[in-house]
Amino acid sequence: MLGPLELRVADINVDLGSAKQRTVLAVLLADLGRPVPQDLLIDRVWGDAPPAEVRNALYTYVTRLRRILACTRQAEGGKVELVRQRGGYLIDADPALLDLNRHRCLAERARAVADSSPERACHLFRQAADLWRGEPLAGLPGDWAARVRERLVPQRLGVLAERANLEIGLGRADRVIDELQEALTENELFEPLSCQLIRALWHAGRSAEALECYARVRRRIADEFGVEPGARLRRLHEAILQGTLEATAPVTPAAPAGSRPDAVGPAEGDEPPATQPRPPCLLPAAVGDLTGRDEEAELLCQRLTVTSSPPSMPVVAVLGMGGLGKTVLAVHVAHRLREHFDDGQLYVDLHGQQRSPVDPDDALARFLRALGVADSEIPLGLDARAELYRSLLADRRVLVVLDGAADESQIEPLLPGSGSCGVLITSRARLAALSCTRLHLSVLEVGNATRMLARIVGDDRASADPVAARELVRLCGYLPLAVRVAAARLVAHPHWKISGLVSRLVDERHRIAELHHGALEVRGSFDLSYQRIDPQARQLLRRLGLLGRSIFSSRVVEQVLRTDQRTAEGILDRLIDAQMLDVAGTGPAGDVLFRLHELVRIHARDRAEHEESGQEIRRITALGQQVGDRPAAVNVPAQAGTAEDRGGIWKKWPAEAGVGSH
Repeated sequence: MLGPLELRVADINVDLGSAKQRTVLAVLLADLGRPVPQDLLIDRVWGDAPPAEVRNALYTYVTRLRRILACTRQAEGGKVELVRQRGGYLIDADPALLDLNRHRCLAERARAVADSSPERACHLFRQAADLWRGEPLAGLPGDWAARVRERLVPQRLGVLAERANLEIGLGRADRVIDELQEALTENELFEPLSCQLIRALWHAGRSAEALECYARVRRRIADEFGVEPGARLRRLHEAILQGTLEATAPVTPAAPAGSRPDAVGPAEGDEPPATQPRPPCLLPAAVGDLTGRDEEAELLCQRLTVTSSPPSMPVVAVLGMGGLGKTVLAVHVAHRLREHFDDGQLYVDLHGQQRSPVDPDDALARFLRALGVADSEIPLGLDARAELYRSLLADRRVLVVLDGAADESQIEPLLPGSGSCGVLITSRARLAALSCTRLHLSVLEVGNATRMLARIVGDDRASADPVAARELVRLCGYLPLAVRVAAARLVAHPHWKISGLVSRLVDERHRIAELHHGALEVRGSFDLSYQRIDPQARQLLRRLGLLGRSIFSSRVVEQVLRTDQRTAEGILDRLIDAQMLDVAGTGPAGDVLFRLHELVRIHARDRAEHEESGQEIRRITALGQQVGDRPAAVNVPAQAGTAEDRGGIWKKWPAEAGVGSH
């Protein structure tokens, strides 16, 4: 990878096919030994504009690459395989076969012996440098390949700067001058290289060239950024002028090529004062009043601050359908716990409901930057980043908030390894395979939903027509997002009566469209969940919306889909996993009953009217009328308005203290 992508078997280069096919291989090699989800692979190879048949194209490339990699079996100890696992595709091979891993390993070994054996360290650094064959991943198109190149080039330059420092200390400055000058031709703003070249020229007896090099770099920085050089370069210049330059100097972590240099430092002769790095806090702003979620907030705080022996890291997940206010609750709790997690609070929106969720690799890079790691020191590859991340958080009290997680595979690399940390997750998935304590949110109680409405529109306005206020929150399904949207519309139209908005929401055909104000939109939230489920689950959801009922049995689902019990139950399970359907209880015959939230049902019906055939709409509508004529179901808990649900917290946290499900 440290040059044009190449596969060598017994010193023979193997043809890897087209640029897109080689990019597929490069993506898998960057996460060697770890599965890359199919959607992430598509996003890295094709970007934001994949072709209509992108999955077929990916399958074709994978099949061809498998055949190509089969030739590695003839090389002893060099077998490389492309395999499919549940989490995606992965390359299974000895990490030492990849030049990128060998480069990193050689550099780490060199740093480990630099103080005791600088000669040995120089040899190892040279071996690492010899692995480079030009621009990394040269010729591969796309933003992902460009980002990889941006991360790798500073690593190469940093290794050269470290070796130059050792060579100068050994009295061999002349050995590195040509290499430094060549590297600086395209990377003159990479300060460690400039420093080492100036030092090498001075110690080689070429003082005039050293001063000229400083002047050239100074002009370039002034032209590019309009500032003076950083403190290191200025101190180096002063030492040359005063004749006090030492033969060895520490090499600090390098800034990425092309980044802005240090601001002008302290006055001449002064050293900058030692300051304690400020703990990172990436949390968004918190909502001041968390209406109706006080009990859940208290339970989350308790779970995240519980002490155990031996110490174990608390991992808590807030789960539920879209619009329940999971993010608002999690951010509120995270702010409350800032004093407890006084070493920092990390936050990332993982966009789990989007077509391309955030890559854990990119989330780790964000966290590492927040923890003070320079871009040039962030390793390439998910495993290497996760190891550095866990090392930095060891024995530190840091709260990690993972908002909107797609699934367990996205979460696991972002978990710290220290029992002193805490993790707070929100997700629309059930995360059944994750070892954590789960808080299942439900809709608000009637009283809390009404109080939320009054808090936003004003107590006087809500109390002027309490019957309409209660009816409005009922039509909103007691869903926090819907109540906020309705309240925002009332605030935006102070001349409206609450009863007037109620009359606009009564007609189901227009209710979802009416629940929209600015960036707040119920339809958009539901659309995200709808697009994330598979085509069979989407079809079932649409058809359930046509039944005209929110509660139904598994037998009805078989009729809706015209399929057998096993198939119907499998598709139902996928809707339950996506938090778009709940188990409601049991019917008179002992069969399982399921429930759609009222707004989800209306949204599903709207999608059906656009996506289902007229014949199918008539068939299922008639089926819904037949079901409606049957005897009422039994053992169905209330959806909202009583203490039977209470936010779903008792599903996992019974009243007994210390009881939780992991």
